[in-house]
Amino acid sequence: MDTFTDNEFRRRFRLSKNTVQYLYTLIGDGLEPLVTRTGFTLSGLDKILITLRYYASASYNLVTADFYGVSETSVRNIIPVVSDKIAALRERFIRMPTDDLEIDETKRAFFRVAGMPTIIGAIDGTLVKIQEVGGAYNKTMFFCRKQFYAINTQIVCDANAKVLDIVARWPGSIHDETIFLNSLLFERFLNGEFNRQNRQSILLGDGGYSSETFLATPLRETNQQNRTPAEVMYQRAHIATRNVVERFNGQWKKRFPCLWIGMRFRKLETTLDVIVATAVLHNICKITNDIIIPPLSRDEEARYNEAVYEETQIRNAQHPARRAPHTISNLVLKQYFERIAGDN
Repeated sequence: MDTFTDNEFRRRFRLSKNTVQYLYTLIGDGLEPLVTRTGFTLSGLDKILITLRYYASASYNLVTADFYGVSETSVRNIIPVVSDKIAALRERFIRMPTDDLEIDETKRAFFRVAGMPTIIGAIDGTLVKIQEVGGAYNKTMFFCRKQFYAINTQIVCDANAKVLDIVARWPGSIHDETIFLNSLLFERFLNGEFNRQNRQSILLGDGGYSSETFLATPLRETNQQNRTPAEVMYQRAHIATRNVVERFNGQWKKRFPCLWIGMRFRKLETTLDVIVATAVLHNICKITNDIIIPPLSRDEEARYNEAVYEETQIRNAQHPARRAPHTISNLVLKQYFERIAGDN
């Protein structure tokens, strides 16, 4: 680590030296030293750096191996182990607010964004590109409309773009709403786990979701010119508030380019571990105030923008007008925004 300046280190490993040291205190004891065929001993910290270098580049194992001066086989064995160790920290670093104080503070933070009440999280699905799917999996299920393989990953964020919940196991062809309806988080909301003293907690989602009793979606795009002042206020507040999860996607994928360049692992489980591990690292960066995301090169920036554009096109095509009534959306509109509009 001493070989590089702080800026050089961050550009190569996407984290600051202090954050890497903190990560080492969390998982270092579980990473046994490895003696390579050439007699070189890799410490637990070396293993972490090799894994982070992959997250930062998504390069072939041989490229990562040459960067660190070890064999390709060593890299192939190290990345799954370290990724599993980091992903195992998810219960500590990725969790929904549960007690009254946490829930109330989460709602207040969202309200400060654009005046949207009772919001406890912003939900979205994002496509994580993979090179291909091996084994007995049905490859066509992972194939997106833009002709690449992907994992559709469900993310819930708070107002500070911190991950509250993640589901990383569904093929890229599966719709966001299907993932949500089959998630543990859906069951928790259905059971009223986040409601307190008759005060409801709700999620914000885009037009790809039906409006449940606990998930508010945008108003339909029809009759925009005939909207009431309250409807205009609701729509603007919804868009501005839900933008936090879009901001997370940008921060997450720019910090860890492996998420949009495309991962290539023999086992799908390793890919899923990497997705969760990078989300854990994102939250750790929030805790350590490691908020400076190293810039991409000009070529990387162009490729990233192209990847974002392709995903946006896919998502827009997968968001037909919902037939279900906007139950909670209408409730928030009538009980809050109509009153506010009337006061004005």
